[in-house]
Amino acid sequence: MQRALVVRTQGVNFDCNQISKLAINSVLFQGAVAVPDTHSRTPVISCPCSQLVQRSNNKVLIKLTDDGFAAHRWRGRKSSSSSSSFIGKTLIPSRTTTQFAASVQHLVSVSTTRTSAFAIRNSIMPSTDQQQRTASPTEGQVIKCKAAVAYAPKEPLSFEDILVAPPQAGEVRVKITHSSICQSDLYILLGKDKNHLFPRIVGHEAAGIVESVGAGVTSVQPGDHVIPAWLADCGKCFHCKSGKSNCCDVLFHHFDGGVMLSDKKTRFTTLDGKPIYHFFGISTFSQYSVMEEACCAKVNPNAPLDKICLLGCGVATGIGSAWKIAKVTPGSTVAVFGLGTIGLAVVEGCKAAGASRIIGVDISAAKLELGKKFGLTDTINSKEISKPVEEVISDMTNGGVWYSFECIGKSGVVTSALESTQLVCGVAVILGLAADKDNVTFHPSTLLYGRTWTSGLFGGYKGRTDLPGLVEKYMDGTINLDHYISHKLPFSKINEGIQLLKDGNGLRTVMNYDE
Repeated sequence: MQRALVVRTQGVNFDCNQISKLAINSVLFQGAVAVPDTHSRTPVISCPCSQLVQRSNNKVLIKLTDDGFAAHRWRGRKSSSSSSSFIGKTLIPSRTTTQFAASVQHLVSVSTTRTSAFAIRNSIMPSTDQQQRTASPTEGQVIKCKAAVAYAPKEPLSFEDILVAPPQAGEVRVKITHSSICQSDLYILLGKDKNHLFPRIVGHEAAGIVESVGAGVTSVQPGDHVIPAWLADCGKCFHCKSGKSNCCDVLFHHFDGGVMLSDKKTRFTTLDGKPIYHFFGISTFSQYSVMEEACCAKVNPNAPLDKICLLGCGVATGIGSAWKIAKVTPGSTVAVFGLGTIGLAVVEGCKAAGASRIIGVDISAAKLELGKKFGLTDTINSKEISKPVEEVISDMTNGGVWYSFECIGKSGVVTSALESTQLVCGVAVILGLAADKDNVTFHPSTLLYGRTWTSGLFGGYKGRTDLPGLVEKYMDGTINLDHYISHKLPFSKINEGIQLLKDGNGLRTVMNYDE
């Protein structure tokens, strides 16, 4: 018999063609069909339980009890049919029921070909603990796969076979399906960091599917769709518990180190057994990668992996810098220095926040023109002006903008971005990753009257906590990811994608790992 989830409604006629899109408080019914209810003749929606999606960041609790007999009314009130065997509370906010024009009175579990709402038998609905997940055929085994290995700075990546060990306790092994190439990858590959750990597998803007998990992992299981989160989110360390920052102790371990936290060893080796270092704890330029559970954000399985991979770094960093770090307000003025992916994401975020004037600064006429499609109202080509850009912006905005964003990573630009803001209330956000010894010098009086100089990693977002919500903002159209994708390549042509980034050709190159 097939387990199914049924939603009974009263006095509501659903369009059966749209039922598959029905969502109730983030519980999505995939492949749902309308079936007759011999119990009460009210409309019923049924779909396989295996396709029920629960998102942990929402207040949906569905627990299966040992006897499996269940029924409950919406708003969490107990059903009179049984006082001891519930699935659990299902809270349905009024906005959701209004959205779907439905007064949902019961969520019940059934598993027979007939759909009487309370015809459930113990043998049909085992408890959550009793349910067995489908094991991966490669679980516990070393996997041989393709990876792009950096053996030295400023050299092409070697596309070769490597070995990926099984996950240890607290770790997850993910099959990467898509990845894009970010400037931070290029930063390491050009040898601009201080560590120079090689050989190494970089990559940190990706999406994939969980292949297997180590002991103690509870937040994901094989088959879950995930975004590897380089900004770890363990929820247990001092920084996570403080509520003051989105940083995590796991992040600090991986930031400079190239090994796993538990045993200080790598999970990657060459075919002859030599270790290959990790990058940011996730190393996504490999068909399979092992990461801490704290670096694995479970997301909506209906979201396209070739699009949401972009939320792994650049787009989330830019949008979050506008929304969470600077907190751009309606009617404000903004200047964005550097119109790569992060800069354009800042523009998109500022536009969505209601900024009245958004000035883009770049040396590329093509990027300035492209920026208008993202929301720029004014453009400045810094190669074509005769005085410092901060003076030009001050003249345009009666003393400076309210918010500025530096998205390049050069000390001179950082200073210009700061001085382009209002003297007494300006907020300047640093986003660019400068070379190791590229320092900024400024006089303290630059901040004395009330300017704020700030920054933050990953747009202020917490990886596992916030990425599922950002995916939903893509799904509902709030965030447009499509217009960041300028090129698509098979994974085997990764060096072509890196060259495109070096040449400033396009925005994001998305690689398909199955091609």
